[in-house]
Amino acid sequence: MEPDLLQMLNNPHNKDEDTSYRRKFWSLDLFLVLLLCGGLILSVSYAVESDLDEDEQMSKLALTSRIVAFKLITYLFIWLPAAFLLRTYLLKSWIGVSDEHYYQIMVNRDQFHLEELQEVYTDIRIRKFDCAVRKGFHFIFFASGLIVEFGFLARGYTSIMVLADVIHGLVYNMLRCISLYGNLFTDNLYVQSWLYFAPRVRDGREAYINIRVAEALTALSTPVCNIMLDQLTHCGPKAEEADRNIAQSMAFLVFLPVALGDAMGEVVGSFYGKHQFEVKGFGEVNKKSLEGCAAVFTFSLIATMLSTFVVWPDELPLLWKILLPICVSTLSTLTETIAFRSTDNFVIPVCNAIIVMIVYEKVRNEC
Repeated sequence: MEPDLLQMLNNPHNKDEDTSYRRKFWSLDLFLVLLLCGGLILSVSYAVESDLDEDEQMSKLALTSRIVAFKLITYLFIWLPAAFLLRTYLLKSWIGVSDEHYYQIMVNRDQFHLEELQEVYTDIRIRKFDCAVRKGFHFIFFASGLIVEFGFLARGYTSIMVLADVIHGLVYNMLRCISLYGNLFTDNLYVQSWLYFAPRVRDGREAYINIRVAEALTALSTPVCNIMLDQLTHCGPKAEEADRNIAQSMAFLVFLPVALGDAMGEVVGSFYGKHQFEVKGFGEVNKKSLEGCAAVFTFSLIATMLSTFVVWPDELPLLWKILLPICVSTLSTLTETIAFRSTDNFVIPVCNAIIVMIVYEKVRNEC
């Protein structure tokens, strides 16, 4: 490591000055924590109301605890180390950044000069780096949540899964805020890499608030969608077995466009996006492309079509097995495009839940 970089790390004056920009969002962080606390209260109340099957031998607390433990263990020992190693390898070996730029990208964004990085290392390489790391693990986290955590660990109980998601989101958000506003390990490479697994380079100095907002709202989207579907579709925790099965199918329709469509939209947009346009959001570069939007629609349609034909029970008519994925995919593309960047993980599933709820009620009344 270069002497100038060591001096920067050990200079307490610089450390206090460097974290000032990150701390400007304290009111937003406080608001997010309060929202997560509210989501936790709602999630606990719904989990308490849930009736487990008679042959289910594990208690609600045990089910929730093992999901939270699985999340924390896989984050700590698998996904976050993998993200750290991948980012380090790509930055050092593929892009070839200097030690100073490596430190700025991995730890401290307050004296960050995006234009300089784009000029030295080329914008296309930075875009590919952001895409590979951020959306690669985005897909892994959602796939793990829907298949392993929801389908296996939670045994398909939506209220149990929701509670685990909110607990995990609150714990991580609190740890990030304690580190930042308590000035604890703010310049430690390993701690910050554990707290923020994949901040985009192109988000610049707003990369960390982008992640805090995105992950907090992702956690909040689960109780909001659960409450909407439970209260307005008769698929709540006291519902009959048939309706609970439909509720599980709804979860795939609501969240698959975020898991696959949103991820592939950035992949295609980063590699092949030629027709770009400006959007609003947290980040120094807020752009999307028409090619990326087309990918969001295409992959959302594929995922939701598989969901209606494979997962949803036979009660859904053939016409709606086709029309519902088209409606959900179209809405997902529109909301992903116009939503404030870092809020789409909340806006997309909530809007999808509304349209799924409307179709469910229409089909139920017709039957």
